[in-house]
Amino acid sequence: MSGPSPAQQPGPLAGLAVLELGDGVAGAAAADILAALGAEVTTVTAADSLVRALHPQAGGTSVLAAVLDARKRAVSATGEAGLPVAADIVICDRVHRSVAALPALAADYLDHVRAHNRAAWVTVSAFGLGGARADQFGSDLTIAAASG
Repeated sequence: MSGPSPAQQPGPLAGLAVLELGDGVAGAAAADILAALGAEVTTVTAADSLVRALHPQAGGTSVLAAVLDARKRAVSATGEAGLPVAADIVICDRVHRSVAALPALAADYLDHVRAHNRAAWVTVSAFGLGGARADQFGSDLTIAAASG
């Protein structure tokens, strides 16, 4: 039989560029699923990343982060000017805190997304981006409790 082996065949999302911003588990897991399907995922990491500080740790990073980042290209956060912009999909996880290179207030963040969204922009937020709690952050436990 000729042709590439199943392990060498590109996934159904081959050629799709994904940019992961933020350091929440939900955004990291979503980006990892896209990477498993063949997308080229770039994750922007921060030196004070919450996910990368979780325990248990191996080699100075959390085991969870190591698993979720295994198929991704990691780059250091260098401010908005240094973020890759040629992404087909942006996944921005704002559960724990705002992303350093983006506006913190929900209204300003939405204006930024409207101005910079090129295709698909997915935001993960503890309490949504509208309403009285739009500017509040939480945790994975907060989201589980709030969602019922």
